Amino acid sequence: MASTKTMRYKNWTIPYIFSYLLFFFARKGYYRKVRKTGAENIPKGKPVIFAINHQNSLVDPCIVATTTLTPVYFLARSDVFKIPFVSKILHSINMMPIFRKKDGEDFKEKNLEIFAKCATILAKNGRIMIFPEGSHDVKNRLRILKKGIARIALQADLLTKKDVFIVPVGLNYSNKVNKCATLFVNYGEPINVSQVIENKLSEVENILAIMEELKPKMQNLILHCENEEFYKLYDFLLFEIKENKYYLGKNISAEFGYRKKILPKITNWTQKNKTNSITYLSNCNLITDKCIELKVKPYLFSKQKQSVVFDFLFLLFCLPIFLYGWINNYLPYILPDKLLNSKIKDTQFHPAVNMIVGTFFFSIFWIVQTFFVSIFTDNYVWFWYFLSLPISGWLSFEYYIFYRRFMGKLNYNSLLKSNPSLMKELREKYLNLKQFKNNL
Repeated sequence: MASTKTMRYKNWTIPYIFSYLLFFFARKGYYRKVRKTGAENIPKGKPVIFAINHQNSLVDPCIVATTTLTPVYFLARSDVFKIPFVSKILHSINMMPIFRKKDGEDFKEKNLEIFAKCATILAKNGRIMIFPEGSHDVKNRLRILKKGIARIALQADLLTKKDVFIVPVGLNYSNKVNKCATLFVNYGEPINVSQVIENKLSEVENILAIMEELKPKMQNLILHCENEEFYKLYDFLLFEIKENKYYLGKNISAEFGYRKKILPKITNWTQKNKTNSITYLSNCNLITDKCIELKVKPYLFSKQKQSVVFDFLFLLFCLPIFLYGWINNYLPYILPDKLLNSKIKDTQFHPAVNMIVGTFFFSIFWIVQTFFVSIFTDNYVWFWYFLSLPISGWLSFEYYIFYRRFMGKLNYNSLLKSNPSLMKELREKYLNLKQFKNNL
């Protein structure tokens, strides 16, 4: 088990600077667009605890750490610290272990020591990142919050004798797994711990007061699907039935606001119309299952037939660009999956591997390839070749996504001919759900 006695904490260490730059460029390359709002809510020159919803394993701390220019310390589950060499690396980039019941009978005592170290960091106006849910889950909902964050805040408030702030942060992914998704980082209004616990008589009252203040603020920053029974209905209505002016991702905050506005309407409707809600849930499950079986996307049912002529001409015209990018970028693209993801059983860690390790592989391969080109060419050909690598890699991936959509349209049109009765039934159910959403 990781030892907590030999930890040393600094701000801008060389490993932290290196990892910060790696995560920053990984974030830029992995997500199509990242938009943050509310950063002005982060108090300057004050102790700050970021309270973040946890949906995407190791990606979440990387995202928040690289949206601020001040070093951040964060807690991670203790089992990743078991290997001494890995433990040293994690400590060097400001990570600390948090212990769970299965880590041993003394897990509470070890956590108290970690909480004390967090309080010391905060006393120096440091920033700490905590995931109060305790574990990650891909669902768009806030789960039960653990009280550790309140205990750390109280201990820091007692030690520092000055205001300690909790800043709630909402991470909203358009897709938690796939590359080129969009991400909306939502910083909420800070909670002044000293003001919240003012006039409270006991530690229990203090903890309850902090948690009661924190929970609604965190829920307000994310898409919180209230009714677990109808979660799949929420998910289908919000992400599978897409409105053109929102789903293109041109305005991520407007897209989030639109979905946030619909959420309570879905909740109210399902509470008052349970029988019809079960029918709608059954329909969306049927569409989802059949789409997986038929290898089509639900949004294709918005049209009677998909037009593919322009798509074909575009793919044909851009084929040379794709081939150039594919030849120069294919190997570093597949290596994370071949070497690591195939051995990691928890698929929720795959995005982190693809984003972080993939960025490292791309950097190494681009440098090596450019070096060999520089040996056999002159007149700065190597320089233009190096510039072409990330650009052609990005274009080839966009081409691949476009190609996948094109094949989906072809498959959809083919199914309209080969199985018209099933496609008609699915389209009717899809349009019915779309009309229901529009009428909310």
